[in-house]
Amino acid sequence: MEKIDLYSIDPASLTWQKSSFTANNGQCFELAPLPDGGVAVRDSKNPSGPHLCFTSGEWRAFKAGMAAGDFDNLDLPERLTGSTSGPFGCSAGSRRLGSSQEDERRQSSDSALSTSASASVGD
Repeated sequence: MEKIDLYSIDPASLTWQKSSFTANNGQCFELAPLPDGGVAVRDSKNPSGPHLCFTSGEWRAFKAGMAAGDFDNLDLPERLTGSTSGPFGCSAGSRRLGSSQEDERRQSSDSALSTSASASVGD
């Protein structure tokens, strides 16, 4: 599927999700899976507003950059002021408490991301 075709998908038909690190306070963005491994992104404060679509290759490159710390410099308010607001406006101090199984799944997923990101960064 071509990138332009991703925008023809009705955003209302997608399954949107927020990070478990938010407190459902409308201060974060939401993601939705797209065909062929792509991802849509929208502002949680404006769910009927515009959204961005990324191909699977673009999304893998972004995730690899996040894992590598390429965007850590964008989190200036926390480092300069000691704010609990995390990167990209998400509330870092309000992580939803989950079971140890959920935490293990998340750690396993992060480990798999690191492995697959290093293998696919050249896409």
